[in-house]
Amino acid sequence: MQNSQYSKKQLKTNGNSWFLYINKTITELMGITKDDCRVTLLFEKKKLYVQKYLDNNKNLLTKNLMKRGGGYGLILSQPMLALLSVNPEKDFIDIDMEDGILVVQKSD
Repeated sequence: MQNSQYSKKQLKTNGNSWFLYINKTITELMGITKDDCRVTLLFEKKKLYVQKYLDNNKNLLTKNLMKRGGGYGLILSQPMLALLSVNPEKDFIDIDMEDGILVVQKSD
């Protein structure tokens, strides 16, 4: 993963799940607007790819981003974290942007 200004983050608790805070700059780069906060998720090789919802991706997991302060939160359940091999209580995650797609993975 190439270095970026968005690289290392820690997940925040949200009841029985965890959320990743995504600031407004990142959501703008993804093409997310306040009127359409839907994203599609793809898990591949211990990475999570998050992109703006597209109608032609009907077989992918779709989620809504939640408004949080000046940005948005993506709720991640325990099974999703297991696919990333992330223990949210001790691990950090790396995030990066690739062609308008947010890439999330466990930090080394």
